[in-house]
Amino acid sequence: MGNYAAYLPHINAEEGIKRIMNNKKLYISMLTRFKLQEMTDALLESVASGDHEKIIFAAHALKGAAGNLGLPTLQDLTGIMEQSAKEKNDVAHLLPDLRALVGEITLLIEAFIRDEV
Repeated sequence: MGNYAAYLPHINAEEGIKRIMNNKKLYISMLTRFKLQEMTDALLESVASGDHEKIIFAAHALKGAAGNLGLPTLQDLTGIMEQSAKEKNDVAHLLPDLRALVGEITLLIEAFIRDEV
């Protein structure tokens, strides 16, 4: 395994690669195809709609994808959003954190792909 410390805490590449039987090429492919912005937009739209069921679904989907790819900070935040929506709490106050985090992770994914290919 390479030294992926530069991508922490947002990308735990070692964990992500380990999840797919240490296939770094496949991991890079999965990161390349990850629809982070589309999934984030779906979550933002669900929050705007105020529909807790839609928020739960969108947050859960993004949380799962983040977990599979070794994106722990995104997994944690979307998990909080999912749980809050299940409890019928407002999650709009978390949107600035989500937007900032997605921006940081997007840049790190681009750097990882550029540096590791």
